[in-house]
Formats: sequence, structure tokens, C-alpha cells
Amino acid sequence: MVNKKIDKIDFIMRAAELINIRGYHFSSIDDIAKTCGLSKASVYNYIDSKQQLAVLILTYFHELVHEGIFKPVVTSGLPAEQKLVQLSQKLGAFYAARPGGCLMGNMALELIDNQPQCVQSVKRFFDEWINTLTRILAERLNFETAQRIAEDMTAQFQGALMLGRVYKNDKILERVLERIGSLLLVRDNVLVALSEC
Repeated sequence: MVNKKIDKIDFIMRAAELINIRGYHFSSIDDIAKTCGLSKASVYNYIDSKQQLAVLILTYFHELVHEGIFKPVVTSGLPAEQKLVQLSQKLGAFYAARPGGCLMGNMALELIDNQPQCVQSVKRFFDEWINTLTRILAERLNFETAQRIAEDMTAQFQGALMLGRVYKNDKILERVLERIGSLLLVRDNVLVALSEC
């Protein structure tokens, strides 16, 4: 048995990768210990329960996306059209590096009916996703239209991520990312919101 010590963030990252690929319910504490190179007993130096781990993973993942994608795009100072392109590129790169799809979406489907504390974490994540898109789109469109498009594009992205995995076809997600990047086009000095066409 291995009894090494790892950083808590490293522990959460490794557990998150395992759970994203195998699923929350199919990842035992023993599986998590093996993935992290720890003994099963030493896992409890990091967490009190598997439920606590779920909350830590969701919080970690949200922070990762916030700091690496949403915040830099929103604060970039670029025009809305360029922010959308940047958002699309960052999302594509982020999810291409993570086999298993969207950790948030995957865990939401597993935990939505029996772990309300996790559902709140998932809602906060998707609220930020929708609010980020809404904020960018509202630079050019009225708020209600921007919010509706943001909700639709978030749903399309999550669906494309799942379908792409089911059909082993990256083009499905690439089309949605392209659509996000071109939600606002200016043609002949006239703004065209693609979702309105």
C-alpha cells in the first residue's frame, strides 16, 4: 500500500479526472485512492466523505473555468465579437484537453436527484456560463435577447459535448464552437445576431 502525501489540489484534480471518466457512482474511495497513489485510509486526510469530495470537485472545476476562461474573456477589453471568438477558442481548448466531457454536466446528471448541495454548485457554474455569454451579447443586443441566446448556446454546447462523445465525432462540438464565435457578425456596418436569423 502506498502512503505518500500529495497536495490537496492535486488530490482533487486526480479524483476529478477519474470521476469525469468513470462517473461519480462508479468511482469508489478505493479507486480514488489508487488514482492518487494513496492508501484508502489516507484519502480521509483530504476529505470526510465522498459527498464532500463531490462538492470540492465541483468548486475546483468552477474556479478553474472561471479563472481560465470566463474572467479573462470578460475582462479582456475586446469588442463583443472578438470576446465571443476568444470564448469559443478557450472552451474548445479546455474541453479538448479533458476526455470525458463536461465534469459539471456529468456530475449534475448523476447527483441532481439525491445531493442538493451539489446541485447548487452546478447551478452556480451554469449561471456564470450563461451570465458571461449574456454580458458579452448584451454589449450589442437587448438584455432579454442576449440572455435567451446565452441560455440556448449553453444548452447547445453541453448537448454537442455529449453527442460528440456518443458518436465519437468532434465535428459536432466544433460546429457549436464556431457558432458561439460568430454569434455577432457585422456585415456592411449592420449587426447580425446569428441566433435571430
